[in-house]
Amino acid sequence: LSARADNERLSAAAKSMEGDVSAAVEAKAAAEARAAEREKGTRALRASVADLTDQLMVITDERDALRSHEEELAETIAAKDEELARAHKSYVELARRLEDQDVEEDTSNLLATELGQMSEQLSRAEEERDSAVRECGRLRNAVATLEETSKSLAHERDKLVRKKDKLETKKAELADKLQVSE
Repeated sequence: LSARADNERLSAAAKSMEGDVSAAVEAKAAAEARAAEREKGTRALRASVADLTDQLMVITDERDALRSHEEELAETIAAKDEELARAHKSYVELARRLEDQDVEEDTSNLLATELGQMSEQLSRAEEERDSAVRECGRLRNAVATLEETSKSLAHERDKLVRKKDKLETKKAELADKLQVSE
């Protein structure tokens, strides 16, 4: 009788343990499924961060190229300003010479021709300078736009990195819970 009672008690304990093992296996499977989903989310976030980082690098390269071009234009403008100053000085000198000198008509015609050529050169130099100034303004606007885009992408990347860190923390907590449940 006592063996039978022990046998029944052991059978009941075995059934109870089987139920506990079954519940633990199900909990483990659910935790592994959640961990797999979080891992998939983490991979997607890492891919997004990498993509945003690549975009940020491209925009930074474009901004640097535009800055370089802007510097070249600034040098061109400075050179055109010097050329314009020289042409203006020559123009003033020719005008002064024309006023100061009382020369023959042939000489006057020659000076007038030179003055006309200098005037044309001056006009061309002013047009080139104005064009370079407009291009410089356009490039500054483009650089400002790229910098705004760069800031926006950096903010988005930082947001995704924080989200990734939160998911990794949750993943670690779930892994700890899984180990505890095992």
